[in-house]
Amino acid sequence: MRIDTGCKPLRVTLLALAVLGLASAFWAEVASGDPAGATAGGLTLSQRVLQKDELSGFTPQPNPKTLTLRAFVKEAAPSCIQTTAQGAHQRLAAAGFRAAVISQLATGRPNDLIVASTVVQLGSAQQAQTTLQWASTDSLRPCPHVCNVSVEPFPIRGIPGAKAVRRSRAENTSGAGPKAPFEAYDIEFADGAFFYNVFAVAPRAGILNRNELIAAVTKLYKRVHGRPAP
Repeated sequence: MRIDTGCKPLRVTLLALAVLGLASAFWAEVASGDPAGATAGGLTLSQRVLQKDELSGFTPQPNPKTLTLRAFVKEAAPSCIQTTAQGAHQRLAAAGFRAAVISQLATGRPNDLIVASTVVQLGSAQQAQTTLQWASTDSLRPCPHVCNVSVEPFPIRGIPGAKAVRRSRAENTSGAGPKAPFEAYDIEFADGAFFYNVFAVAPRAGILNRNELIAAVTKLYKRVHGRPAP
């Protein structure tokens, strides 16, 4: 099962909703203690995604896999609006891509929504900012060949330079493209040489709580801000 957001099929780390539902029980059992490993000093990539209790009602994936550029583009490119996989590969390579982690957050509501937390380590702080601008610009573009998706940017206070957008399709929307409703939020920021993204999508409006998502991303920012790599 997948939620068609009017652009390319969203496989971004978005496993089928049913899979997430089955996985949630397992993740809840194995995720214990201090998953962030918060100690003074550097943070690994797996410590730079949303952790336990940062987003209420969700259980983060333990020990998410570190991805190479090829693997990351394969997973993330289908979520791009107009950027192709080749274009994403070229831009990230030019930005000094080193590694990335995508963590899926499980919930006990498998048919409701999906949340994914991503971090990408780039070559420098400037290259992370360049990646943020590229990614946020793409997230605001209209979907190719589809004109019934609403795209609305919104402000994020307390995180310097953060970008956020809500993409949605109301039920029974007129115009070209799929008719199935959805609501998705994409929140991004850069800090040091790292680019961060939290993405959430639901099959209809009213399931996602924007304020809770913003609060979770704010907690993430405060925890990782200024922290170097190990």
